Parts: sequence; C-alpha cells; structure tokens
Amino acid sequence: MLAVALGAVLLVWSVNYVVGKLTLTHLDALTLASFRFQLSAALLLAIYFSQRGRTPLRAGDVWAFVYLGFFGFAVNQGCFVLGLSLTTSQHSVLIIALGPILILLLASALKLEELAMGKSLGMIISFCGVLLLETDQGSPLHSPLLLGDLITLAGTLGFSIYTVLGKRVAGLYDALSMTTFNATAAALLWLPLAIRHGMRLDWKSVGWSAWAGLFYMVAFSSVGG
Repeated sequence: MLAVALGAVLLVWSVNYVVGKLTLTHLDALTLASFRFQLSAALLLAIYFSQRGRTPLRAGDVWAFVYLGFFGFAVNQGCFVLGLSLTTSQHSVLIIALGPILILLLASALKLEELAMGKSLGMIISFCGVLLLETDQGSPLHSPLLLGDLITLAGTLGFSIYTVLGKRVAGLYDALSMTTFNATAAALLWLPLAIRHGMRLDWKSVGWSAWAGLFYMVAFSSVGG
C-alpha cells in the first residue's frame, strides 16, 4: 500500500512540472504562486475541519509551524513556480533531485543522522549524475537559465530545511494536520502578494486552461500529494 501511495505521489508531482509550465503561459509566476497558496490552504482547512478526530494546534507549536510553513511551502513551492518560469522543466527535475543530498547533509550537520559510507557514496553518485546532465550543453554559468536554476535550487534547499526541522513536531501531528498548518502559515505570508496581483489581474483574459492548471497544482500536487 505504501509503495502504491508513493508511486501515486511521484506520478502527480511529475505531471506537475508540465502543468506548471503550461499554466505559466497564461498567468505570471507571482500570481500563480500566490493564488496557489491561498487555494491550497483553503482546501486543506476545509478538509481539516471536516475531520472529527483532527489534531488541534498546540499554542507552543505556533512558531514551529510559522518557520516550517515558510521553508516547506512559501520558499519551496514559491521558488518552484518562480524558477520554472525562468528555466526548463528538465532543469527543474534535475535540480530538485539534489534534495535528498541536501537533506542528508543537513541532518548530518544537526547530528540527526549518521553520514555513513554507503550514504556518502550514494550521495556522490547522485550529485555526479546531476552535474553531468546539467553540464551536457556546456558550462551552466553561461546559461540563460542560470537564474531560474538558482531560484529552483533555493526552493529545494527550503524543502530540505523543512524536512529536517519538521522532525521536531512530525511525531505530534498527523499528516493532514501538519500539512494544513504549514500551508496556512505560507498562505498568510503570501496573502499581500495574492491581494496585489488579484487586483491587477485581468480576470476576463485568463482562459479555462489556466484555471484547470491552477486547480491541478492545488488539488493534486499541493493537497493530494
């Protein structure tokens, strides 16, 4: 059952690269990212409050969810959309593949995991593979996609920090509660941008395909995943 769930998440997130790229042809990156946060939080809150056995938020954990929401959602998903608008989906896939390496290094630095020989070897092989693919067309330093790649890398680093720091509260909350609190914190952080871009948006010019793409990124990638 776990393997099926992981396979489903992998499929949903893989399609998300293509959907995101298509949606960005209709909505600018900041509008898409800010709308995505607000809708994701609203949907998660609706699901959360519909559950009878939901885990309540403890007052002492509010600050934890603020910084977890910042790194895991506001930075991670925000930089994903911004980076995707400035680079290719192929580059995004490669850079995000560095996530496990960053997570292992951070966990080791905080003494949460041991950097054993097997893990170190796997990390080196993974990094070399990504490096070879990234430099296939020449030095990435001279690439017009460099800015987008760096923004995507910042998002990957944000998710890595979230993953490591999230261990402190992960055992106290179920998956739905933890995701809801994180998404709500990120939505509040991005709310000023959402209002600003919502006021400036020419709503009539946005076609159905843009709304369909936004719906997919919200319902399937953010909430379902």
